[in-house]
Amino acid sequence: MWGLKFFIMPRIIKEPSPVTSRQKVIYEVILKYLEENYTLPTLKEIAIELGSKNPNMALDHVKALIKHGWL
Repeated sequence: MWGLKFFIMPRIIKEPSPVTSRQKVIYEVILKYLEENYTLPTLKEIAIELGSKNPNMALDHVKALIKHGWL
């Protein structure tokens, strides 16, 4: 499944920085969705999965995951 590694592996190979427990949950949601659908979820889909109607909440956490090297 090369697609999973293509989307998840950071551009610069390094150890990811620590993230919050909420961000880890969002990371797991993204991985689960990617494995089931072979595409990335939208911010709205991430928010709905977490019980929120606000995609901006998901955006903030996804940006943090990118910054810390998880995505």
